[in-house]
Amino acid sequence: MQFYTIDKDILEKLNKSGFTILSSTNTMFDETIYWFPEKVYDIDAYFTALDLCGELNSIPSIISIVDAINNMEEKNLRGLVFN
Repeated sequence: MQFYTIDKDILEKLNKSGFTILSSTNTMFDETIYWFPEKVYDIDAYFTALDLCGELNSIPSIISIVDAINNMEEKNLRGLVFN
């Protein structure tokens, strides 16, 4: 496994492999964002659980893979994703 430049093709492959979110300890303002795919079966419950235990702010960047595929333009996808 290695890091790849994030694009819609990579997102589609991750989605087909069952990954649902990308998370990063980098902020959206960092020069390079390193994304890590995760399999979260209920994204809303995941965000609620992070919020309730005070962890939501400890993960600066989280993206829903499906939302990124459907709603983000290719030029707005930034960073490297581990795959």
